[in-house]
Amino acid sequence: MFACGALFAAIGLAADQLRRYGRPAKATVLKIHSPVDATGVQLTLRVEPLNESPFKATAHLAPATATPRVGGEVGVKFDPHKRKHLTVTG
Repeated sequence: MFACGALFAAIGLAADQLRRYGRPAKATVLKIHSPVDATGVQLTLRVEPLNESPFKATAHLAPATATPRVGGEVGVKFDPHKRKHLTVTG
């Protein structure tokens, strides 16, 4: 895995709360969207929590972090009450 920054959701738990209290899962990168400006790239992820159904989430990756490749896996933590709110953990 690689070190990467937070993926932020518009609402829900803050990224620091997600890193501390979120439910862990692995996520596969389905698509990397072209950066619109210097704020980073947007990723489409397939999140696969243990013993739960997988789901898709779109998230933002900060520009100072390594961008994963399509098909690559990253660790995430997500809000179990608002599953599309997540942050990358590694």
